[in-house]
This record gives sequence, structure tokens and C-alpha cells, in this order.
Amino acid sequence: MLITSEFVSERLRQFQSGRITLEALVAWAEQAMDEEEIAPEATEVVARIGLADVPKFALEPGDLESLQRKLAHTGAQHTA
Repeated sequence: MLITSEFVSERLRQFQSGRITLEALVAWAEQAMDEEEIAPEATEVVARIGLADVPKFALEPGDLESLQRKLAHTGAQHTA
């Protein structure tokens, strides 16, 4: 399965709304990096999510907004 920017954005929204935990989000990202095909425009964001359980790379509210903007921007560029 190809993991798209839209799919990653949805995972972030699930985390923001409390539907999934940080641990589940990180585990998903780590598994995706190991086993799935990720659209080039989403790779950097998935990698960043995979590090979110490391204190130095913890996700702050501003980080979530920034990642969502990055996904929207890169996704729009690749669909235009």
C-alpha cells in the first residue's frame, strides 16, 4: 500500500483528537518506514513522527500544525 500525504495527515488528526496514542502513532510510523511504500512527499513527515517518542524530538502542538501544513503543501505540489 502506498502511504500518501493524505493518509499521514489523517493519522496526525487521529492523534490530535485523542483517537490514537503517541505510542500507536510512533509504532505506525516506524512500521511504515520499515514495511510500506511511502510517497516521496510524505517520507520526511513519517520519519519525524517515528522519532516522536524520543524526548529530544517530542511532538509539540506547533509541530503538529507545521507537519500538517507541510503535508498539505507538498501534497498540493505533487497533484498539480
